[in-house]
Amino acid sequence: MAYNTHNLSDTIVALATPQGVGAIGVIRLSGPKAISIVDDVFPAKKLSEAATHTVHFGTIRNEEGKILDEVLATLFVGPKSYTGENVVEVSCHGSDYIIQEIIRLFIRQGARLAQAGEFTMRAFLNGRMDLSQAEAVADLIASASASSHDLAMQQMRGGFSNEIAALRQQLVDFASLIELELDFGEEDVEFANRDDLRKLVEEIQRVLRQLIQSFQLGNVIKQGVSTVIAGRPNAGKSTLLNALLNEERAIVSDIAGTTRDTIEEVLNIKGIQYRLIDTAGIREAEDTIEAIGVEKTMEKVRQSSLLVYVFDVIETSPEEVRSDLSKLVQEGMHVLVVANKMDLNPYTKFEQYFGSSPSPSSKRGENSTVASDVSPLGGKWETADGKTYSLLKERARELRNNPTLAEAELWPHIRKRQIENCEFRRQHIIGHFIPDFVCLDHKLILEIDGGYHQSPEVKLKDEERTQILESMGYQVLRFKNEAIFEDLDSVLNQIRAALTQQATDSPSREKGLGVERDNWVPIIAKEGMNVPHLKEKLYEAVVAEKVNTDSTIVSNARHYEALEKSFEALDAVLHGMSSGITSDFIAMDIRRALYHLGEITGEISTDELLGNIFGKFCIGK
Repeated sequence: MAYNTHNLSDTIVALATPQGVGAIGVIRLSGPKAISIVDDVFPAKKLSEAATHTVHFGTIRNEEGKILDEVLATLFVGPKSYTGENVVEVSCHGSDYIIQEIIRLFIRQGARLAQAGEFTMRAFLNGRMDLSQAEAVADLIASASASSHDLAMQQMRGGFSNEIAALRQQLVDFASLIELELDFGEEDVEFANRDDLRKLVEEIQRVLRQLIQSFQLGNVIKQGVSTVIAGRPNAGKSTLLNALLNEERAIVSDIAGTTRDTIEEVLNIKGIQYRLIDTAGIREAEDTIEAIGVEKTMEKVRQSSLLVYVFDVIETSPEEVRSDLSKLVQEGMHVLVVANKMDLNPYTKFEQYFGSSPSPSSKRGENSTVASDVSPLGGKWETADGKTYSLLKERARELRNNPTLAEAELWPHIRKRQIENCEFRRQHIIGHFIPDFVCLDHKLILEIDGGYHQSPEVKLKDEERTQILESMGYQVLRFKNEAIFEDLDSVLNQIRAALTQQATDSPSREKGLGVERDNWVPIIAKEGMNVPHLKEKLYEAVVAEKVNTDSTIVSNARHYEALEKSFEALDAVLHGMSSGITSDFIAMDIRRALYHLGEITGEISTDELLGNIFGKFCIGK
């Protein structure tokens, strides 16, 4: 039976609370006869004469006058209701028998069972919310973390809708002028200034690009992150899972191959849900059951977006690590390499497995002490003890919130992968230092120097700082404030050239494996050592500095597709104006962009679209 979107003259009824025995159940009615239907079986109060938004106590009686239950009847008179229609919610005891008897009674009185999502669909059709807000209702119900809840609430309150409406209105204004030109086609008049139109389209595309790019993060917040823990037998995968969850979830033993099947659990880190999957060890299977387990491991890895590869620093050679990763790493996958059992070999280094970078002594003398000498564990702890790191973290946050004028000028040109598709971070801690900007993938640091850095003493310190960072495998570019303000194009070209060079011959990067030094996390899983840092790396792998609570984040695949189509239509507008095509074709492309933007909020909709959206809702909502 097809989903029906037009029976607004009917009065609908459904259970609004979950199925099953509970303390109470809420039965919701909406439609023109909602009040009269309840009045006929609720003698305690004449609801048709009561004020809206009031609650009344009484009994529900069937046709024979038998009391079915004592209830509370809550009245919402349209249009001041969720659906915009008359709505009555009957709160009764949670017995499944009572609930079904009352619903059957309402149906005999003239109501019909609601379809999935029909209450919210009526709210949309009656103008109580737009389509984007309606979809957010389902997201809110399904939210499983603070971040997904906040995202749904922002959309439900119209944040996304308002932004789309504003963009659409600007296009409508220009489209009307171009349409007016078509009416005076023979007189060769121009009502819409082409330069203004080009600027408007470029600005709208900039906003659309930000919304499109936010979808990856929005989808992560909404759906969670599929995270596979993989490695060889007895590497400590299950021990790590238990340490991350802080509970004994997986069986741990010294017998290789203990885990035969996948174990899945959810870990919440700062509001992001990670679907952790502990897998069978990767090796040549010794029996059929183990072979199935290994195959399941490979299947889960192929389906994941985040791989945590765990290896034993005693038992696993660098060649075996690289061999494993070459089989596991997929294109677009983020990889964290976890060196486990560091207590057995505390001097294990990243360079032993993924190539060497200049030694600390090569530029500063044999007796010099640099960041990598502080601790044999590497990672975060190679730079500072926990207390110092906390102080650096607080200072980095302060610097991000109060950038210099030159930093603020450069940042919009390198953020969001605008230059060579490389991700830069602001004020990211490396060693005991907080560089202004860093691209971790290409190990490129940008330092922006004001007048303070021109004094001889500070210059000497800057040179020493640069040497230390270079000894850690980074390339450092320094620019004066004047260069940013007076010759920004030259600065960007230098950055672009450095990134291109790093991509082709970076000595500290293992080609094709997606492994950078920053993705190396040494731990002692059995003791939980450095596990908090691993959680930080998991969070950074997904979110890092991409979170901005003040900006709109797209989490709906339908919205993402509509935004991309609108962006393409606006591209056609710009191309058309550059090619000198006539106004009627430009108007056609603008109308196409408007159509796709209208699809998001429901100004453009079809029965098929509405049925597809609301048919996925739960009954009663």
